[in-house]
Amino acid sequence: MLHNYFKTTLRNLFRNAANTGINVFGLSLGITCSLVIFLLVNFLLSHDRHHQNFDRIYRIVNSSFDQQGIIKYGNGVQAPMPDAIREELTGIEDLAFISNKYRNTLVAIEKGQDEYQYFEEEEGVAYTEPSYFHIFSRDIVSGSAEELSQPGKVVISEKLAAKYFGEENPLGKELIIDKDTPYQVAAVMADLDKRSDFPFEMFLSYATIKPEYIARGWESVSSDDQIYLLLDQSKRVADFDKGLAAFVKKQFPGDTQEFKYFLQPLSELHFDTRFSNYRYATVSRGDIWAMILLGAFILLTACINFINISTAVAVKRGREIGVRKVLGGTEAQLRLQFLGETFMIVLFSVVMSLGFAELLLLYINPLLEVNIGINWFADGKIEVFLLLMLLIVTLLAGLYPSQVMASQRPAVIIKQQFSGARSAGFSLRKMLVAFQFVITPFFIIGTLVLISQVNFLKNSDLGFV
Repeated sequence: MLHNYFKTTLRNLFRNAANTGINVFGLSLGITCSLVIFLLVNFLLSHDRHHQNFDRIYRIVNSSFDQQGIIKYGNGVQAPMPDAIREELTGIEDLAFISNKYRNTLVAIEKGQDEYQYFEEEEGVAYTEPSYFHIFSRDIVSGSAEELSQPGKVVISEKLAAKYFGEENPLGKELIIDKDTPYQVAAVMADLDKRSDFPFEMFLSYATIKPEYIARGWESVSSDDQIYLLLDQSKRVADFDKGLAAFVKKQFPGDTQEFKYFLQPLSELHFDTRFSNYRYATVSRGDIWAMILLGAFILLTACINFINISTAVAVKRGREIGVRKVLGGTEAQLRLQFLGETFMIVLFSVVMSLGFAELLLLYINPLLEVNIGINWFADGKIEVFLLLMLLIVTLLAGLYPSQVMASQRPAVIIKQQFSGARSAGFSLRKMLVAFQFVITPFFIIGTLVLISQVNFLKNSDLGFV
């Protein structure tokens, strides 16, 4: 019986090639959009989760009130604060100070007598301490990051090592930063994981500039100077925040701006829009939910289009349905056959959507400066998503048409009165058609507005000379 169903399904799909093509193409576009949105959401939600101690890493942030009573948020700290916290607060397993050297960094490498090769690093350079590698999971390929405790040391990524020295061993080689400060390569670290808000390819030893920074005192604050700490497993965040409040009150006894310092978990670094991060890009969880709902809505619209087409062409199969019922076919068997046809169409659509998604990502990745891809057997998420997509779309798109076609009386179908029957099913189909006509202008208008906004951003004069 199953063999017969399979043959009949393929025969009907090829016999109605035009409708099959429209259904496959329509569903594949909807699945493609949902798949790309899923990959993007999964990429965003996986930020920095590769760190072994992810759930115990925190950043010290602050809030204050300005003269108008408006609350302000910041993530910068004073240079003397790291050492003071180490001395006075408990419950810290490790602490790292990071100062992002955001502006262009000129790197010079001596190639011969008074002969240098220059490289300009627009970003990805920061000052830090060896404790950074105790807190965050960034593998050291060769050398020792502990040498960052000494002035004039640098740790570079494998990417920069190949860029600067080719096949040569970079350990011990000298880099001259900004034409005046020599740094010796102490270690080479693994290349950057794009799913991170720490986009650093080069770490300079903070010990090199620490005296200069400490001399600024407690009055100087930069948003690029941040403290990250690894809490002891027995220490509660609320208890640490209380200790931090007492510490701040002691350091700023005459403060009039009501500064409040507290811990921000690493899990919120990419999603708390009150604060910035080293990528200078945050996205709220509300925006992520909006993307998820948009993907579900697009998929639902594609399913509605499938339902409308399937029920509209049902009259062409009236005699087949009638004959099957007369010969003993039950409604359950007919529903199974029509759901099988829908399953085949959805399966073809899913396969096509994989190709469409790969093409779409070729444009999305450079636009958003991300590295999103379909990685099979990485963590099982993409396989589970596609399987659920296959089952859910099959049920959403096929359950109603199979019910409409399988529930008709044989006499009515064979007499070709199927198309004129008035039933709740056809009223529902009319409602779905009306929904399509209503929603289409919104999609068209939204697309035109989006295109105009992108063109405006690309071509408008920003006023810089």
